[in-house]
Amino acid sequence: MTLGVEETQIRGIKEIIPSYRSLLVAYDPSVISFKGLAHQLKKIERRISHAKIPEPRRV
Repeated sequence: MTLGVEETQIRGIKEIIPSYRSLLVAYDPSVISFKGLAHQLKKIERRISHAKIPEPRRV
């Protein structure tokens, strides 16, 4: 999901903070409404539900 949000570059998103099971999206409500942001995130979620996940790597 993080990659999908980064690739889409939704206007108004200030910061994306991923964790193991959730994604915190900090946004500017004067640029995009909560409803508009939720709609965009749902579109991304539908699009990536069939995406190929990159292989994990050790750092």
